[in-house]
Amino acid sequence: MPPSQPRRVPWTSPLELAQVHSWIYSYPPSPDAQHAAVRRIKAWLHRGSCPHAVEATCALLECVLGDEEGMLSAGEARLMYGMALVRFVNGLVDPLQTSHFARSIGTLAASLQLPHHFVALRHAATHEDLPTLPSLRSAAREALAWLDQRYWVPATAPPSMAPSAPAGPSQEEWDRLRETLREYKALRKEGVRDKGRPRKAEVGRCLREVERWVAGVGVGMAGTEGGAEEEMEKRAVEYLVSTLWEAGGLVPRSKKKRSPNLPPTVLSIWAPLLTRLDAQLDSFSPELLAQGADLLCGSTPSEEGKAFLDTVGAWMAVLLSGEFEVEEEVREGVVRNCLLSGNEHAQALLQSLAASSPALASRTVPLLQVLSRTSQPAGNSNPDSDTEAKLQEMEDRLASVHAALVRPPPPSAPLPSHAASSSDSSESGVWRRLVEASDVVGDGQEGWRPCPIGCWGGEGVVDLGSGVGVGA
Repeated sequence: MPPSQPRRVPWTSPLELAQVHSWIYSYPPSPDAQHAAVRRIKAWLHRGSCPHAVEATCALLECVLGDEEGMLSAGEARLMYGMALVRFVNGLVDPLQTSHFARSIGTLAASLQLPHHFVALRHAATHEDLPTLPSLRSAAREALAWLDQRYWVPATAPPSMAPSAPAGPSQEEWDRLRETLREYKALRKEGVRDKGRPRKAEVGRCLREVERWVAGVGVGMAGTEGGAEEEMEKRAVEYLVSTLWEAGGLVPRSKKKRSPNLPPTVLSIWAPLLTRLDAQLDSFSPELLAQGADLLCGSTPSEEGKAFLDTVGAWMAVLLSGEFEVEEEVREGVVRNCLLSGNEHAQALLQSLAASSPALASRTVPLLQVLSRTSQPAGNSNPDSDTEAKLQEMEDRLASVHAALVRPPPPSAPLPSHAASSSDSSESGVWRRLVEASDVVGDGQEGWRPCPIGCWGGEGVVDLGSGVGVGA
């Protein structure tokens, strides 16, 4: 194996890196030593070429120290913890986004063995309300422990004990796999259209080529990384499954062919390959379902859009409904992830599974009802129709108010003729008092007459004691 190429680092020697590691993770913790570590790492950042794990450790440790020493208010602490954790996750998964089509952050995090709740917390801190301070504190400490185990301990170990970096498939191997899958898909399409020419020999050759790819990549990684071949084969299956979930694989590249109901032709094309891999590779079905659930329940929306996830959900429903022999533990894991996610695609998959399984329906339908009520505003698939309905309701209410205002008064007894003539000749804008025909006003004349406020029949100010005007 050729020697590794030298790389530029900001520390002067491995001993300096080991010293900073001992300052950060000393037991019992020493705030003075941790502050010294933060200052040293900030100097490294100014020098450049500082690994992301070191930068993330510094940001998280600075949040913990400021929070424990009372230097931050609750709001400031939530903002600092949230930003540090968002950058911690993004910096880990962004370098892995190398394929032509973007993969979900959940899938990339799983390949790093990063717990999924970090991805969920990153999504909440970025797109939703900031998580609570206790949850952020706990996540920051867990992130520091993860960085210690995954970066600091291997980086400061002696060269003979330090594990080599994961190699993974080369670009040539990726291209060979995608070309084989494209050839298989074209042959199966031709066979489905022309039932007289199934092309079994060519299809069988493609199936064997895919199996050889998994075996070859697994053996190659076992040789370079020194791990067990069985574990490396599982890694190779992960790469294969991620390629199958790309657009142009299980999900058609044409958006017109994507549908929440899986077309029979699409199932016929891919069923032989999936069945063969399920029989030959023990980890294939669990990995296929796990990555499909990550796509559906992922916190980051897919760049391919809603139709892409609809088709993924249709495949998941087919795979979980008896197409494969799925272990109950794997099925329960998919259901649990869908319930925790609660987005519209996860709910649609759960409803589909509950419709075919009464036992599952008895457990999930009540929870689905709660999820549908809580997520209805955000999960409305057609907000325009909802807005139009609300506008129409407001228009109807406005029309009813107008009708009530212009409603004619109820009929009353006709006024005397002299009252009507007086009404016609009265000046507008003067307060008037309507009386019944039997009432007597002032000098005994029936009906009504104009008068200013506070006067009795135009004769003067009213004397409330006697009811007679006291003079104009």
